[in-house]
Amino acid sequence: MNIKRLFYILICFSFAQFAYSQKLIDHNNKNYQKIEVLEFFSYNCKSCFSIFNNTNQFNLSKNQDLFLKIPISFNIGMKNLQHLFFTINLLGREDLHKEIFKAIHKDGIKLYNKKDIDEWIIKHQINIKNFNQIFYSYDVTSKVQASNLLAKIYKINYLPVFIINRKLITLPKYENVISDILLNMLFYNKF
Repeated sequence: MNIKRLFYILICFSFAQFAYSQKLIDHNNKNYQKIEVLEFFSYNCKSCFSIFNNTNQFNLSKNQDLFLKIPISFNIGMKNLQHLFFTINLLGREDLHKEIFKAIHKDGIKLYNKKDIDEWIIKHQINIKNFNQIFYSYDVTSKVQASNLLAKIYKINYLPVFIINRKLITLPKYENVISDILLNMLFYNKF
């Protein structure tokens, strides 16, 4: 087995392990049908910001086995945002995801370089030493690499993109209705 294949398997396994540890599903339900949702996004994507509230409702769906938000990077600034996403998750501060979107799109705060991220983190009363330990950790770096690998596999070159049950679903020109359409499709299990 070559090293790239082994790396890919390990990355996929770690993503699956992370996802399945957050299940909210009753497998004993006789009407149970598994749904897998991957949302490729970036904090600096205006369309991703506009659908953020509705896509968070996907996590509450009773029919889902897997829902992953996958931050991707097209440049170095976006890579820092990927690290920020995974660090916030590992700190257990998922409440800050909406705040990060608001900081970038409403408040005009540029969170692309590490100095600006650190200032923003300190304002939100997070211990900067703990934050930086996680931000630069192997765990976060591995998740960033896995995100980029998945984006490459699915040939993601714009955002937002949803993969539902391994099918590409995206309506980038209609961001104000995409989440409603996807939510209805999930609710009625149309995949």
